[in-house]
Amino acid sequence: MKRIVIFIAVVVVFNMGRTYITNLSKAHRDDSGKVTSAGSANVTELTVGDCISKHEAIPNAGPSSSGSFKDSDVSLVPCTDKHEWEVYSKQAADITSFNHQKLVTEAQKVCGSTFETFVGVPYNDSRLSVYFYTPTSDSWDNGDRNITCLTGKGNHGTVSGTLQNYSQ
Repeated sequence: MKRIVIFIAVVVVFNMGRTYITNLSKAHRDDSGKVTSAGSANVTELTVGDCISKHEAIPNAGPSSSGSFKDSDVSLVPCTDKHEWEVYSKQAADITSFNHQKLVTEAQKVCGSTFETFVGVPYNDSRLSVYFYTPTSDSWDNGDRNITCLTGKGNHGTVSGTLQNYSQ
């Protein structure tokens, strides 16, 4: 009986510790949803205004760059910290069934049409890169319909502060 109680106590403490460590590594947000301390978030949790410190999976991004990393975590930081990417648009896809190519085509349109409103200049006149996430087949089956658009300097460095109204 004593061994069972000790085993249960060890399992409870282990799970509490694992939950505590997991919560420590998650990005923290204030009541408005703004990231207040660095940590991880799944790409499905990204919101407009989130800043990503670095994401190894993002290649040299361009107007047609896309990712199928919906099961990946990214490193979020407050936008006042140095970062490579900022989420500038997130919209539900306007298609009724999963089709990767249609999602990419729609993402190119969505990210292209919302870029100027956020940055302040048309994409072709900007020095910034664009990247987007689209749902994977698995995330689509789980209800994910979001196209998430990001902008940043690509392989030209980091920024501190928001890229909204960056005008470059």
